Amino acid sequence: MSMERRLLLAMVLAVGVLVIWQLIFPPVRPVPQPDGGGPSAGMDKQEGESLLPATEGSGQGMPESTALTPPGADGEAVGSGVFPGQAEAAAGEEVVRIITLETDDVLVMISNRGGRAQSWKLKTYKDDSGRNLELISDAARAADILPLDLLLDDAELQQAANGALYKMERQSTGSGEDGVVLTWSDGRGRAVRKEIKVGPGFSASIQVEVRRDGVPLPVAVTWGAGFGEEVEKGGSAGTFHYRGRALLSEKPRPRRLTAGSLEAGEILAAGERAWGGLEDTYFTAVFLPVTTTDFRVLGLELPAVGSQDPQQALQVAAGMSGDGLELYVGPKDYRILAAMERGLQEAVHFQSGIWVIGPLVTLLSQGLFYALIYLYAHVVANWGWSIVLLTAGIKLVFWPITQKAMLSMKRMQEKTKRVQPKIAALKEKYRKKSKKKDVDSRGKLNQETMALYQKEGINPMGNLGGCLPLLLQMPILYGFYNLLQVAIELRQAPWIMWVTDLSQADPYYILPIVMGGSMVFQQVLTGAAIADPAQRKMMYMTPVLFTLFFLNLPAGLVLYWLVNNLLGIVQQWFINRRYELERVAAAASARRKPAASKS
Repeated sequence: MSMERRLLLAMVLAVGVLVIWQLIFPPVRPVPQPDGGGPSAGMDKQEGESLLPATEGSGQGMPESTALTPPGADGEAVGSGVFPGQAEAAAGEEVVRIITLETDDVLVMISNRGGRAQSWKLKTYKDDSGRNLELISDAARAADILPLDLLLDDAELQQAANGALYKMERQSTGSGEDGVVLTWSDGRGRAVRKEIKVGPGFSASIQVEVRRDGVPLPVAVTWGAGFGEEVEKGGSAGTFHYRGRALLSEKPRPRRLTAGSLEAGEILAAGERAWGGLEDTYFTAVFLPVTTTDFRVLGLELPAVGSQDPQQALQVAAGMSGDGLELYVGPKDYRILAAMERGLQEAVHFQSGIWVIGPLVTLLSQGLFYALIYLYAHVVANWGWSIVLLTAGIKLVFWPITQKAMLSMKRMQEKTKRVQPKIAALKEKYRKKSKKKDVDSRGKLNQETMALYQKEGINPMGNLGGCLPLLLQMPILYGFYNLLQVAIELRQAPWIMWVTDLSQADPYYILPIVMGGSMVFQQVLTGAAIADPAQRKMMYMTPVLFTLFFLNLPAGLVLYWLVNNLLGIVQQWFINRRYELERVAAAASARRKPAASKS
């Protein structure tokens, strides 16, 4: 028999053996889900339920908690869950089952390993690649510290509960909601029941009950490690946006903690709060208890993922109360958060750190925000042009007062420029009289200089008058500046051509460069009458510094400043034109007076 025939015969026999083996020993099929299973869409290309290799343990990076408040009063059990003698995945089934909860706004993947969230995606918001925005990072998954981990006083039970394979039963209620109930008990008196319901909108309800020998135990539910994809890759929004901060309700403004503010293993006992969670610039995950509950913040160190170094991150834990917890995971949209009537709109960081005028800036930011919303909804339907129109509106409101003050300053500058030769002559006169520049000589020089100013009608402080309108505008300008940093409406909002995202830096630096050029031109118009060479040099250095500062700022901010400069150029042209007409009229009047006296 030839070698080819032997090989063919071997392949036929092998296939035959496999077929017979499958008939005699069929594979164990996954336990089917009950009827009413709901949607079956998964993580972009994933089925409603998927099987992943099992992993050992869970929540290894969580510090041990202390003094948690029991979920019910007087030792009474919470919830209506039934705890069988033993409830876990089928014996010997070493798989992790994933069930996907889906609404119009979110896709949430819950694992039966610990009953934790493996993925939490927003369908109505996209990442830089155009995919549904993921708010659980690869770094959190690599560290096996995931949202909806449990925090218990009993470290051994905590590890067991976060690593057990739960039984899962879907609970689809319709009306934009989707849910699942997870139960586990070890047959030795330890039992856990989790009920997770997603929707409507970006809200979810969490109910957890942990019992040992029939007695309910205090338990906290966590979100972390960290928040959003920024924990993994640093994000792409530039250095002007923040990421991965803890957010805790507090008066007069929320308390914020940055990643790294707590060492790994350190716990901040935050105490009773109305709400708390994690945030980045545009999104947040916040627990909202029915009444105030105990919150705490835990410091973590995540292992390196890919080329990234180990990173500091935070985890927030909310004590479970008898009424459960509401969890909001979604955009920091001021209108959505204000409609919840829980004070959560304070998560939108309109607040200013400026002492005294901070509350005023916050109020102005909110007013300008609604003005921007109105322009977008009723006038232009483009956020870039809305910024242009609102900036122009602010400029027009202050136009009369700035026009008067800047014209006065222009007059003083021109008068000061005309007397500069006389000032130079006085300085030369006293330089020759006293080589030592004694105190008497300097005093006499100052006296004669002030007398000259008085004779010519010059107020040495008059140049400061042009700064007054700017000081009056500063709260509004800063409020608008503050608004454009945090408005999620600008995220991925295009303006024109190359500006496809007003929340990101201009990729070609066109706007910052044009903005710098506009500042130079404005300085030329403004500073032409400034005689002091040192002052003029400083004025021309300012545009360079501003251009460098604005290079990596969001395009919406640069657009605002550019439009403000362009309108300032137009106003300065009118001021220069008005002054020139006044000068010509004064010269003509001076010529008529001698003629009249001769006649």
